[in-house]
Amino acid sequence: MKAQIVTALNALDSLLKTVPADVLEKGKSVADSYFFAGEEDVAPERLDPELKQLESIL
Repeated sequence: MKAQIVTALNALDSLLKTVPADVLEKGKSVADSYFFAGEEDVAPERLDPELKQLESIL
């Protein structure tokens, strides 16, 4: 099983080496924006007033 994982990771690494650096950077930016979007949506200072009012009731 470990050998199969190592083989898959090596294949993925080889494939990623064929992708231009600027494309990788754009992809990373998009992935980061989706990854961190959930954290930003929950921040209390970003909630609209109606949501804050509902939250205070709970």
